[in-house]
This record gives sequence, structure tokens and C-alpha cells, in this order.
Amino acid sequence: MKQYDEEKREYLILEMMNAEDVALNGDKAETVMTEHEELPSPEIIAEQVKRAGFDTFEVAHVKETVKRYQV
Repeated sequence: MKQYDEEKREYLILEMMNAEDVALNGDKAETVMTEHEELPSPEIIAEQVKRAGFDTFEVAHVKETVKRYQV
């Protein structure tokens, strides 16, 4: 087996939800997730989240490495 490729990627995931819905329904709560290379300030995100009808958001910073092997 030998490695023939490796890909590194870094991105942000913005997840919007309503806190009460998450508290009541857990994993079944309605959420919207979007992937981004960069995001505006938290204040600007908060305005967009409110306009979308949600009251809570979280941002995940993801660093991903994919290694491909040939057998």
C-alpha cells in the first residue's frame, strides 16, 4: 500500500437554529448549515440569522486532511 495523494482544506461552517427548538427537540431541531471560506463579523452574522428567522448561531472552524492510498 502506498499513499498517492493528500489534500488539506480549511473552512468554516455556520449553523443557524432556534435555541428553544434545540432544547425541546435535540438532533431533530430545524437547523441550516452553510460552508464558507471566511465570514463577516459576529454582529453582521447575527443580523442575517435574525432575518432568516433564527435566534442562535454557531461557527465551526474545520481543518481537514484527506489521505488517499493505493492498495
